[in-house]
Amino acid sequence: MYITKIRAEEEASRKQSYDLLVKADAIIDKGDLLTKFEKLVVKAERDFSFNVNYTSGTVLERNSLLNWAVINKRKNIVKWLIEEKHSDIESCDRGNFTPLLNAGRLKTDQFCFEQRMHLFIDLILLIHSMEWR
Repeated sequence: MYITKIRAEEEASRKQSYDLLVKADAIIDKGDLLTKFEKLVVKAERDFSFNVNYTSGTVLERNSLLNWAVINKRKNIVKWLIEEKHSDIESCDRGNFTPLLNAGRLKTDQFCFEQRMHLFIDLILLIHSMEWR
């Protein structure tokens, strides 16, 4: 009976996290909407102890929120996740790419080389500042 209850709680938490990732994806898809994103994550942390490093086997192509924000070039969200939420900067996506590697390999269509390098350098500086804290 106890194990059944634990499994039910784990499944409920997984479902809530899955739903949050879907909502976060919708926000990230629309743009660098930090305020909306922040409200969503903070509410989930309060309501069901959401972990910003959570990855799903199916949602966001097995990326963490940080990796997904980097891939979608959402600089303000990336900065907030690293500085405020201390997201795991070594998290890997399904191809074993970290956020830093993803920033360096972003496709250039609709995202010029100069913008890509700025994101890459900003991410390096953020990571470096975290190491000295």
